[in-house]
Amino acid sequence: MTTREAGKPPFPLARVQRIIKADTELGIVSKESVVLIALAAEQFLHRFSKASAQVAQDDNRVLVREADVLTAVKRSEELQFLIDLFLHDAPVPEEPAKKKAKPGYVEIDESPKEMEEVEDAGELSEPVVRDSSESED
Repeated sequence: MTTREAGKPPFPLARVQRIIKADTELGIVSKESVVLIALAAEQFLHRFSKASAQVAQDDNRVLVREADVLTAVKRSEELQFLIDLFLHDAPVPEEPAKKKAKPGYVEIDESPKEMEEVEDAGELSEPVVRDSSESED
């Protein structure tokens, strides 16, 4: 865990206070309680990130992926309450996403037939446009 100055809270207390006030079910919370909640949040984030980093390290990686975080949640009993946050509509990909093209470059995904038409046309001064009235056999 990183060290901090003695007496300095881990998170800005004003922000923690605002988050607490957002919960309408809670009444007035003392300043000491806000400090303790900030300390508890720090401990939670430390354990959560350490568990996620351990999953990545087990796979000989230093970069923590979303799948590592989900695996950490599934493995750790104290993190099980977070499982609903990760089980949304889109499944977690097993492989990293395809690299995006560099800015200024366009990725072309054409079928072989279209590529043959381009090659047959030779040098192009205008784009090849398929006539929709032609029937394909």
